[in-house]
Amino acid sequence: MSNYAAGVYKIEGEDIFLKIQSYSTNDKGNCKIEVHRDYADVQYMIEGSEQLGYAHKSLCSPKTYYDKTTDMWLVNCDELGYVIQNEGCFCIVFPDDAHQSACIYKTSCNVKKALIKVRLEPSQRGADTFGEMFFPDKSAVGSHRE
Repeated sequence: MSNYAAGVYKIEGEDIFLKIQSYSTNDKGNCKIEVHRDYADVQYMIEGSEQLGYAHKSLCSPKTYYDKTTDMWLVNCDELGYVIQNEGCFCIVFPDDAHQSACIYKTSCNVKKALIKVRLEPSQRGADTFGEMFFPDKSAVGSHRE
């Protein structure tokens, strides 16, 4: 995977695709915390290392409305736990998981990561969505961003 350039590679259309990302790690306060609705993420560290924050979405509060184009809510969360992702490590992040990527581990570094997005069926996502928990008026949940 180290030979892949940054970009998106279709595996099975919009159901499964690979995103190769390159970025520099940053202070936790400058890294977004996100929750997805439709996709699970399989994250594989190709080069570099970072801290990955995670928590159940019920411990978070919404910062933005759901964005259909990115399958993402940005959230606030004071309850994140952190794991270290070094070269060769992977993790799986499900729609119930709030997560914060790109956080510095020891010192800032350049990272190259493979992110495999896997669309889940509604029955695989849990009984409720984050939007229904925090925005019960379904007309407010959509692609609107604050």
